[in-house]
Amino acid sequence: MSSEFAKRWALKWAEGVLLGFARNRIELNRALGMLRKAKELGVKDDELLSIIEVIENSPVYLPFMTQEEKKLKFKQIRNALKK
Repeated sequence: MSSEFAKRWALKWAEGVLLGFARNRIELNRALGMLRKAKELGVKDDELLSIIEVIENSPVYLPFMTQEEKKLKFKQIRNALKK
């Protein structure tokens, strides 16, 4: 598996993990562990934060949540990524 393919796959996987967390389908500790694995595959913290920002600002993602609810939900993950 090429490293470029692995990174693209890991980015999509991280997006799915973040959406699963926001939908309360993945608990925080598990989501953080999965995101650590994505980082091992080459995903950077700033890329994860960019994915979070897109999810928060796009009405396509999680249309049942307000932007404020999304920001509040992802606050825990943002804080964990900054450590």
